[in-house]
Amino acid sequence: MVRVMIIDENETETETDRIGESLHANDFSQKISKDTDVYIRIPDAKPKLLFSYRRKAIPDAKSWSDRLRQCFVTPILTSDRRFIASGNRGKRVTVRSGVIGFYDRLTPQQKKILGVNMAGRATAFTRHFHEAWVSTCVPFFQLVSSLYRKHCPSYYKIQERFIQKIERELRIQGTVFTTATVNQDWATSVHRDRGDFPDGMSCLVVLGNGFKGGFLAFPRRNVLVKMRHGDMIMMDSHEPHGNTELNVQKDGKRLSLVCYVRTDLQLCHTKVETENGEVFYTPSRGS
Repeated sequence: MVRVMIIDENETETETDRIGESLHANDFSQKISKDTDVYIRIPDAKPKLLFSYRRKAIPDAKSWSDRLRQCFVTPILTSDRRFIASGNRGKRVTVRSGVIGFYDRLTPQQKKILGVNMAGRATAFTRHFHEAWVSTCVPFFQLVSSLYRKHCPSYYKIQERFIQKIERELRIQGTVFTTATVNQDWATSVHRDRGDFPDGMSCLVVLGNGFKGGFLAFPRRNVLVKMRHGDMIMMDSHEPHGNTELNVQKDGKRLSLVCYVRTDLQLCHTKVETENGEVFYTPSRGS
């Protein structure tokens, strides 16, 4: 049975969203560990879904964890530009976080070559680890997409309609996603995701073993979700969120994979191939 929880908008924190702060489990009075849908009651409007949480949603979670863990052993999946989520505004700190699938942001070199500031493209991981992408990553994201359809059908349908506006080559095949972020052994500070489709849901899965904590929390709503291995949450990622303290053992591993749609990819329809064979889709004139 799925529990339904409703939070009144006027009861939530409004003075600060705690952006950039670290979170601690003891700070939260509402802790969720069973299947729960949480809604925000908004005056004179339909309640808005904050998240839909499903415990042990991923079948064969250990097998998926082992396979994906092997895929992601690469320095490509690190970043020194997660300023807010790493809790270091303006200071570059390298964390084990990377984007896979398809993306709309360009490197300075790519901007210079193409003469545009934005274009749809395959990420470095997707290009350089094509076999792992096709054999392991895509099937996993197809599973996540099917679970999204099962548990949040109304949001899934909205996202399914929207993604048809995006070039097929910029979508993850057989899903309603274009992109995924892979976080490894990293507890994020409070942040909002930006550039993702606002009318759908981001789907987050946790996999791994030998770790404690790293729970997902929504400080504005005073809600903590005790996400563990094999769990999945479909959430409004534009809501301030972050992780509580995380402890990973020497031989442990915690993966969190967030699947979503990049909104601006709908603008990218003109195919351009560079001299080295890299393919981009630039915005059409007037976009």
